[in-house]
Amino acid sequence: MNQLFSLLHLEEVGAGGLFDFGATLPLLALQFVILTVVLNGLLYDPLLNTINDRNDYIVNNLSEASSLIKEASSITEKYELDLQSAKKQIQLDIIKSQKKQKEVWDLELQNLQQTYNTILRKLNVKLLDSRIQTLLYLDKKIDTIGSEILGKLYQILFNIKSHSFLN
Repeated sequence: MNQLFSLLHLEEVGAGGLFDFGATLPLLALQFVILTVVLNGLLYDPLLNTINDRNDYIVNNLSEASSLIKEASSITEKYELDLQSAKKQIQLDIIKSQKKQKEVWDLELQNLQQTYNTILRKLNVKLLDSRIQTLLYLDKKIDTIGSEILGKLYQILFNIKSHSFLN
């Protein structure tokens, strides 16, 4: 049996061997070319088209996103500038308001000071009048008391003189 296999094996190898170029090789080459064309037409081209469409879609979305980012950054920049100018304007308004409030406060303080000065002058005049009236009253009272004292002294002196003449 072993011999039979070796004979069969020798027979196959001897019939053309490794370099047998019959009709099989061109048929295999033709089959390879047809299979390549079919696979290119049915699988690879649609797949490549889909990949290219997807790449175009991604590139378009990226360019739109880039333009939107640029637009958003320009809008942000504009609003930041507007915000800064608004802050400056508000600070100026606050300073103006503080100055105006200070002016109003100073004016009210001056008016109040004038009112107090007027009241103080009136009180001083009243006090001076009251003092003068009190001094005049006291002068009159002093004069009256002085007259009474003098009258009593005269009376005492008169009594003493009349007593001395009588004795």
